[in-house]
Amino acid sequence: MFALLAGATLLVVIIPMLPALVEWLRPSDVVPLPIDETDALDPPFLAHRFHGMLAQALRSGATHLGNSELAVLPRGAGAAPWPFSVEERDKRASRRLWHVDGDAQLPEQMAFQVEVAATGTLRSAPYGVYRALWSDRTLHVSAGGIVLRWAHGREVLAQEKCVLAGRVTAAECLTLAGPASFTLLHAPTIRFMPSPPRATPRPMAALPIETWPAELAWDPDQRRGFSKGSVSLPPGRAWTGDIVSIGDLALGDGCDVSGSLRTHGRLWLGRDCRVSGSVFADGGIQLDAGCAIAGAVVSETAVDLGEDCRIGAPDKVTTLAAPRIQVAANVTVHGTVWAGEHGGMADVRVLAQPVEAERVEAPGTPAIAETASEEREVEPVAPLRPVRSPVREPEQALA
Repeated sequence: MFALLAGATLLVVIIPMLPALVEWLRPSDVVPLPIDETDALDPPFLAHRFHGMLAQALRSGATHLGNSELAVLPRGAGAAPWPFSVEERDKRASRRLWHVDGDAQLPEQMAFQVEVAATGTLRSAPYGVYRALWSDRTLHVSAGGIVLRWAHGREVLAQEKCVLAGRVTAAECLTLAGPASFTLLHAPTIRFMPSPPRATPRPMAALPIETWPAELAWDPDQRRGFSKGSVSLPPGRAWTGDIVSIGDLALGDGCDVSGSLRTHGRLWLGRDCRVSGSVFADGGIQLDAGCAIAGAVVSETAVDLGEDCRIGAPDKVTTLAAPRIQVAANVTVHGTVWAGEHGGMADVRVLAQPVEAERVEAPGTPAIAETASEEREVEPVAPLRPVRSPVREPEQALA
């Protein structure tokens, strides 16, 4: 009896492990799972692929695209009452893929769980919930709109309190006109809350550094500085070369750097600093008002951009990336903005207000309703400015 129980127990343990043992002895998955590099490296990839599939379906007269029924509205019908079914009106949600020939105004209190496309200008409804939006011209995401997966247009304009949970891309220009939440933005020009430039006097020309701080070892041949600890540089200085710091790195106002900056701590740039290369930090990055970075801005923690900052250039698109990104008014980025956890603008606490549930609630669509009504409590990015001691001599290092 004991042997029988022991054998039964052994079988119960071994049988679930047989597939793993067979795979271990005779492996069949000898290569890693495939990753679509085009999707990973091309932010508008989903939108472009959808547009190509939709165009093919329209040419062939198909009634479905994938598993979704295709509903086509002729020119001029996008501004009239939409022909929703009785079930769609009752649930206030549509699971059909809509294509509008010409301009379109999306109706209020209707959640679209499949893609919506228009050959003209596409305007969403206030506090509307959308899986994906495509416009061949200008896409307007109205106040409080929620984009769950992606949105694309020749130009994209998002109003205040939008929740851009998916990737939002534009062929020409992407503008976030008010405080909003975002994750991945991509366009040749991305503008955050554009406003008239601040009235400030033109900064004086930076002076070359003649004496480097003692904690920074400068190699004139390699044009490279290295610090084993934290280092601060005085305002109004210019140099050519890169700086690497194991600790924190701080630049005073008006510094002009022909090179790149890399720190394993935190990085702070004073007002009106210029960097021709890229800046990287394991800790947070804080750029005060008027800073301009020609290359990438990447932090493993957070990035805080002050007013009138500029990242990249029209002829040199680049990347702004961090788990958390906070952007002030009148900031311009050329390229991609990628906030791994959360991206917000100005006072991100406005996003802690729940979206009005009655405007987006759609019976039978709990996932969308929960996304819309969820309170988004966001902690602001902590200040990164280091504590500095007074500087009396121009070349004296900051403490």
